[in-house]
Amino acid sequence: MLYLIDNQIRRAVPFLLTLFFVLLEAIRVPVPGFYMVTPAFALMALFYWTAVRARSLPPVAVFALGVAADIVTGSAFGTNVLLFLLVHVCVRSQGDILEGNNFLFLWAGFCVVALAVTLTNWAFEAVINGPVVNPNPALARLVLSAISYPLIAAVLGLFNRMLPKPMHS
Repeated sequence: MLYLIDNQIRRAVPFLLTLFFVLLEAIRVPVPGFYMVTPAFALMALFYWTAVRARSLPPVAVFALGVAADIVTGSAFGTNVLLFLLVHVCVRSQGDILEGNNFLFLWAGFCVVALAVTLTNWAFEAVINGPVVNPNPALARLVLSAISYPLIAAVLGLFNRMLPKPMHS
């Protein structure tokens, strides 16, 4: 019985850690001359778990994380849901390429995904708020996220090593 409980808790770790990072994004860090900027912690966790352990975040969990992100960040409802699901599908479709590759390859993959998400999110904001949306906060968030990814991936990697070996996706 305890084994089953332990196994269920371990299986929930990727979701719970990603949810933690969603909540962490509610904290804004002031950067002089910029909007309050926070790295895309949730995107980092979503990318990591989808690339390294694809089955750990099923689409329904990604949807729930997107809803939580929309609520916490005050984004237009559905924005993060759509972006998270798109990231999940795109990264998962590249699983054969990403799985088993070295860290620099994963980091470069994250940077490409983060750039695509940043541009898409900025375009959404331009549609919602008008065409004159300052790109500097989005660019600062992108750079901060790219710089922060190795640290976040290392922390998530520690948790990943504690989890049972994944079955093939």
